[in-house]
Amino acid sequence: MSFMSRLLVQRIRVFIVLVLFLSLGVMYQPGFAQTTPQNDAVKAAEVLALVNAWRVGEGLWPLAINPELERLALAQATYVLPILPSINNESAYHVDAQGRDPRQRAYAAQWPIYGADPNRIEIGENAGVGTIAFALKFWQESEIHRRAALSTVYREVGVAVLPRPRGGYFIIMEFGARPDVLPVLLDASGRRLYLTDERSRYGGWGAGTQIRLFGTNGTPLTGVIPWQPMIDVPGGASDKLFVLYTNGQKQSLREVRLAQDYAVLPETLSIVGAGNISAANPTSVPVTRAPDMVAATIPATIVPASSPTAVAVQPTATPLPAATSTPVAVVASGVEDVVLVYTRNALVLLNSSSTPVDLRGLTIGGAAGSVTAERWAQVSGFPVEAFPAGHCLKVQQGGTNDASPSTCRFVRSVIDVSAGRVFWSSGTFTVQKNGVTLANCEASAGRCGVDLP
Repeated sequence: MSFMSRLLVQRIRVFIVLVLFLSLGVMYQPGFAQTTPQNDAVKAAEVLALVNAWRVGEGLWPLAINPELERLALAQATYVLPILPSINNESAYHVDAQGRDPRQRAYAAQWPIYGADPNRIEIGENAGVGTIAFALKFWQESEIHRRAALSTVYREVGVAVLPRPRGGYFIIMEFGARPDVLPVLLDASGRRLYLTDERSRYGGWGAGTQIRLFGTNGTPLTGVIPWQPMIDVPGGASDKLFVLYTNGQKQSLREVRLAQDYAVLPETLSIVGAGNISAANPTSVPVTRAPDMVAATIPATIVPASSPTAVAVQPTATPLPAATSTPVAVVASGVEDVVLVYTRNALVLLNSSSTPVDLRGLTIGGAAGSVTAERWAQVSGFPVEAFPAGHCLKVQQGGTNDASPSTCRFVRSVIDVSAGRVFWSSGTFTVQKNGVTLANCEASAGRCGVDLP
């Protein structure tokens, strides 16, 4: 090969390398990076409205939007969309890049579980490809997809809808339920409420859920009534109300904003705003995995200052006799700041004074066990240093639910203990504050007044 030929070949090689280098440089410039697909909120609202209408038509409650479930749905849809043409098995729609199924992905994202077992998680997922009408028809005619969409376990949902390059959409619906979180939604008229219920096999609620409605100032708007799928908004409700669920062992309180917490249905899309469905009925409780506790609590963070009384079923155990003598108090000021009222199954601490009291360092216990104010506060937060007047704390034998005293305006925290740790049912037990004994209480008395220093 001549010198000129060799020089020409070298220049051609340099040119090819330069073009390749420049091409790679353009490819990896931030301005040319591929953007993450955005959820089509309008279409997502349409999908949810149709599925909720399907559920309501079957006599079921509509699903409430949960932002965490929406994030899970969008993450999976974003992963699957580019590889759709290569997928030949529909089950691959539900597996992410790490090989995780919907339940495993939800657990990794800290979706709450029932108890401590990671397998006790309530998550389901439906996927669809094509038009929204085609996806809905496919789910209705597929037994496994129908079961997920019409499950009585699920109460919340997230929807992701991504457009396909060749037309149509890729749709993911993420269904879920959190322990004791029972959403309440308005129907299109705004005059009726859809009620949910705890139906998970892990929930421990069983049959017999009861409800009671309260106004913003804690005034009861209804009596205790059996659970039903829908209930009228009672007279006396203003801008919001509270629905208290109870089954005799557990309680769940839900705030309902009467101007905005509408179910996403075809007839309510103009009310909730189809372009921003995540703003409709956002979850009032952050999505965090709860510790494995057997306590039943009412979240104090969403209860107004004048709090509704916790509703319980009638006691199943015979109360112990009334007090016949005044308990001996080592430190006494002549005024009962708190009163302990107890039956065979339950002990209630009531702030019987007219002002907040300081419960820091308070311990109540005997040979079988004890409970502290700080332990109650771990279960459900409240100001230990300024426990409100008329409010109560409760410890009870697990599986029982003796009624709290009628003077309790609000039971702030409930702790369940095993039968062997019921320290107040026999003999004597003490009330101490920072190691100083304030009272020696007789189990047979059923009542023990305590003066706080």
